[in-house]
Amino acid sequence: MNKYKFKTPLNKNYFFGYYDKSPLSLDGSKHLALEVDFLDHLPTKKDEARIGYFDLKKNDNIFYYITTTKTFNWQQGCMLQWFGDKNNQIIYNDLVDNKFVSIIYDIKTKEKTILPMAIYTLSSDNKFALCIDNERHYFIRRGYSYDGVSNDDKNKDIVENDGIFLLDIENQDVKKVIDMNEMIKNKPLANMKDGIHYLEHLMISVDNKKVAFFHRWKLIDGGIHTRLYTAKIDGRDIFLINDSGRMSHFCWNYNNQIFGWGGVPNTINSLRKYKNIVKFVIKPLLPLYKKLVSGNAIDGTSKISSLVTGDSYILFNDKSSSKSKVSLDSAPVRKTEL
Repeated sequence: MNKYKFKTPLNKNYFFGYYDKSPLSLDGSKHLALEVDFLDHLPTKKDEARIGYFDLKKNDNIFYYITTTKTFNWQQGCMLQWFGDKNNQIIYNDLVDNKFVSIIYDIKTKEKTILPMAIYTLSSDNKFALCIDNERHYFIRRGYSYDGVSNDDKNKDIVENDGIFLLDIENQDVKKVIDMNEMIKNKPLANMKDGIHYLEHLMISVDNKKVAFFHRWKLIDGGIHTRLYTAKIDGRDIFLINDSGRMSHFCWNYNNQIFGWGGVPNTINSLRKYKNIVKFVIKPLLPLYKKLVSGNAIDGTSKISSLVTGDSYILFNDKSSSKSKVSLDSAPVRKTEL
């Protein structure tokens, strides 16, 4: 545990980014943060966030400004994180010449290296990153996207050349390793036909050899069908881990296991795969369902949602149908084989 304490100034707003990235420098002396003047709207191309850090050794509660970025959102920030020696270099996403890019910035020398694509997840050795098409993502997941590039050609149900891209940090080469059209062809479901498809939530394994990610598509009932996949970094050996349709936050637990919140296959999840059942049965019943449930399945006043969806914490084993539900009702943690 870090021994230093600090308080953010009260005249500005501070946040960092997503749960899979640490704001602390390697030596534990600096805490990265984003500083903004507003909280009342989604960030737009007119807004900027100031990138900086708090010096935990000085404990002076001063925000030490580094630079700015035009690409950030409330959910994931600008993918800001430490880079290189992880004490003096950072990497973050920005908008340069009307293009989403990532930038390596040296705090001491103020030297910048601009990379040709915005990053989503970075390998622990800093040799490569995996990326998505952020121009496409703007139209799909506004709360998780960047404003700044208006490309209406990517406002479609399916976009050609969409996928996951591998960025070689040293050579600055970019190549597509997973193709969206190939994902749609993999074990197709009836509800895919009219779905709006996208890929997101990429996360690299501890040994930097694999990636876990979501293939998602929006349904006509307003919901989202989510598939959790794994693959080798070069896109080979794609494996469908969970196809219940429901999956949320997750992380790698070692190199062959994933821990996350999601649904296990049940009758309701299975029915959502069929277009007509969703349209004529599930969608009309949604208002009633929302009245019956409140809060979430863990601490809400009702656990009906958990019974209906099958949502829980789950341990998934890669390249296997084996999975274990993690119960929160007892201590120590109890696993139930599914």
